[in-house]
This record gives sequence, structure tokens and C-alpha cells, in this order.
Amino acid sequence: MNILLPVLIGYVILYISFGLYVLRPIPNSYDLLKIKIRFLPSYIKWIGLIFIVGGFIAAFGFNEFEGFVRKREVFFYNLNTGLLFFVFSKERDEDELFLHLRMKALVVSFINTIITIGILYPLVFLNNEITDSWIFDFGFFLLMLLVYYLSYFYYTKYKSKK
Repeated sequence: MNILLPVLIGYVILYISFGLYVLRPIPNSYDLLKIKIRFLPSYIKWIGLIFIVGGFIAAFGFNEFEGFVRKREVFFYNLNTGLLFFVFSKERDEDELFLHLRMKALVVSFINTIITIGILYPLVFLNNEITDSWIFDFGFFLLMLLVYYLSYFYYTKYKSKK
């Protein structure tokens, strides 16, 4: 039996339930500006860390055994899920400043991701020796976005405390 199919179905269910929890619309309103973002409790960061460690174990700890040959996809799913839990978890002392920093970090990380992809794609096309390009995976795009977001958010949070 292929073990990858139940794992991927579990991730689909996890992402759908995560999206339904975080994006909470106002009842009887179709105005997109009234959608509230609901953040997860701060202890969810530990669950995100478990996902990240599990991704590294899945990618580097297992040899290819029956049904588990696509290690890179499982690695990106675990890493992205753990980082999403980090991104959407509250800080212990969440206030309006952190909400402003989060929105600013989201814009900056999106712009940096687009610039990075704009630089890396031509380099991949110019190099004809690359046959299995992991840079074209959506998991890599999301990973870059989340890493840029977390680095900018925590850097500005650190600078604002000084």
C-alpha cells in the first residue's frame, strides 16, 4: 500500500480546516474588507516546531522504502505546515503594533519572494544541466514567502523593542 496517499489527504484536510479557522467571515456579509483574521494560540508554535522537525526527519532520516519515495514533497509539506503554524500563532503579548508589523511583513515578504523568483528562474533556464528543478515547486515558493515573512517580522519586532 502506498503511504503517500493518506499523508497527502491528511495534509489537504489540515490545510482546509486551517483556512476555515483563520479566515473568519462576518455572517451575512459579502464584503471582503470585513473578513477578520483569527490567529492561533501561542502554544501552537510548538506544534509547528514538531512539524518542522518531522519534515527534516522525513527528508534526511529515511531511505526510500515502499510507498515513501517522494521525500521532497513530504519535506516541503511538513516544513510549510510548521512555518504556517508559526506565522499564524499569536505572540504572548499581542497588540495593534504586532498586527501592523504582520501586515507590513506580509507585503515585504511577497515583494522579496517575487524578486527572488525573478532572479532564480532565468538562472535555471540558462543552466541546461538542471533536469529536476525543485525551484519550480509551489512548496518552494511558499517556503520562501514564509521564511521572508518570519525573518522580517521578528527582525522588526526586535528593532521596535529597542
